[in-house]
Amino acid sequence: MSAKRHLFGLSAITALVLVFSGCTAQAPTAAPTLAPAGGPGAKPGPDALATRVIEDARKEGVVNARLSTSFGIPLQRRLVKEVEEVYGVSLRLEYTGAKNYSQEAATVLAEYKAGISSQDLTVFSGSNMMKLIDAGAMQPVDWLPLLPQGTPDTIVLPGGFGVNLFTAHNGIIYNPRKVAAGEVPRTWRDLADPRWKGRIGITNFPSAWTFLAYLNGVEAALDDLRAIMKNRPVTGSYSELLNRYHIGEIDVSEALTNDIARVKEKGVPGEFASLEFSGYGSHYLLVTRYAQHPNAAKLVAAYLAGPRGFKITLEAGMGSVFYPGNLEHDIAGRNKERGLPAFNFQTDAKYRAFELSPEREKLSQEVTRIFLTGG
Repeated sequence: MSAKRHLFGLSAITALVLVFSGCTAQAPTAAPTLAPAGGPGAKPGPDALATRVIEDARKEGVVNARLSTSFGIPLQRRLVKEVEEVYGVSLRLEYTGAKNYSQEAATVLAEYKAGISSQDLTVFSGSNMMKLIDAGAMQPVDWLPLLPQGTPDTIVLPGGFGVNLFTAHNGIIYNPRKVAAGEVPRTWRDLADPRWKGRIGITNFPSAWTFLAYLNGVEAALDDLRAIMKNRPVTGSYSELLNRYHIGEIDVSEALTNDIARVKEKGVPGEFASLEFSGYGSHYLLVTRYAQHPNAAKLVAAYLAGPRGFKITLEAGMGSVFYPGNLEHDIAGRNKERGLPAFNFQTDAKYRAFELSPEREKLSQEVTRIFLTGG
């Protein structure tokens, strides 16, 4: 048996390149077999489609992938190794960390208009993702023949434009050593209570208020925000608020569920709670329209969407409502017991219509003004 060689290094830019080549003594465990084509002009069956993607991915040999920043080097190595074990395809993974969806979406859109793409596979969510899909910058894929056994069909974005990598509920994180169980806020309006003056942090962009306006009406959401601003909250991005939480400057912060792992890594106590609604964003893996290595991208995305690939995502500190045994799934269950209205920001048609409406645009402008003026 020949030894498997592992070449590892950094490219001239920020992308990480992992190379796995050679052969193994054991045959691949789950590579689909080719099904009969069914005659001239017949549509290929599921097995034929999967086999074609595998064969073409092997020829491509590389995938440029923008994944979440928590996919560290060990997890990148593991991903490439497992893809080879399952599909018999040795890929070079050129990894870039996703840091700012808005900026990265602008880059993807500009490249699409120029007929090029620096990324084959990328992760997006929310309005950034939907704008790229609407513009034609992402390609639809027949995912079902590619997904590993045990993958729920609901993991596929309607229209076939992506598969779910992880989900993240919107809510708050609080320090249980400083916030008694009976004091934990249950609504956004609760944050206007004078007891929280100088002790809370909220993001200074319109997303949370879009969710609330969708459920309760624009004026009710704006009234809540104005009332909270009287408590002089710390404002900023999620990461900025977490930094303030880490040093003990605030006891309650607007957060996403995947922030819990980051807090606990710092040794700081933290618990998560949803406020008023059980809303979560799905972060999807999408193949760009002009991907240079589209089949390798499909293979990696399909594997990560499956049960075994999800374990990699889970180790990266993220969860999913689509698989049991993780915080995301547990929170969805608890919220259901509380009777909170539940919706997925990406797949709820009524919410999507509201998010793209002139009413939402006016809401965003007023939320921005309130943050700038303090009320």
